[in-house]
Amino acid sequence: MISTIIYDLDGTIVFSEPIGVKALIKTLHELNISHANFDLNILIFRPISDLLKLIFKNNEHMIHDARIAWFNNYIQLAFEKGMLKLAPDIKETLEKLKNEGYKLAIGTGSVYALVDLTLEYFELKQYFDEIVTVEEVESPKPAPDTFNLIAKNLKVESNECIVVGDTKYDIIAAKEFGATAVLYDSPITPHKIKYDDTHTPDFIIKKHPELLKILELSD
Repeated sequence: MISTIIYDLDGTIVFSEPIGVKALIKTLHELNISHANFDLNILIFRPISDLLKLIFKNNEHMIHDARIAWFNNYIQLAFEKGMLKLAPDIKETLEKLKNEGYKLAIGTGSVYALVDLTLEYFELKQYFDEIVTVEEVESPKPAPDTFNLIAKNLKVESNECIVVGDTKYDIIAAKEFGATAVLYDSPITPHKIKYDDTHTPDFIIKKHPELLKILELSD
């Protein structure tokens, strides 16, 4: 019996990656760093700290400055300019799931400060019983640590959980965790980030309300 739905945040609940890319290009321009050798539209699906380590070759001083600049640029673009958008029908779907008694959680590769701002901005905080960010685990997705910690905190078993995410990293982690894996076929996520030949999702949804039908089948 499914009791818990674990959502990825970026690309699944909110369409944030394009904003992240714009913020990173602006940051690199401010620091006079070329991004010509990096496919940022793909790399942005990694935790921002990992991406900055790659770009700045583990130069801690540059990484520190770039992280602060990126965060500020992201805040400006996402919230002050209103460029960050919710995935269609997600709020209505969360409302229905909550009303039906499911526990809801977020397992994300983002940092807590951005998660908190995002949920506050879109008035989504009340829907979630648990949030685990990249700062709380030793190994982020595609390792299962994020989902293991959520299950521990909510006192549920992995087979009681459905994981909904937009990338193969979510699916790999969900499978390792032992949950039902649902790929949200997000319009902003590149195809090669969505799919992995050896780790296929149990279900694919193109619209968030389709999850409700999957839950009906699992009853």
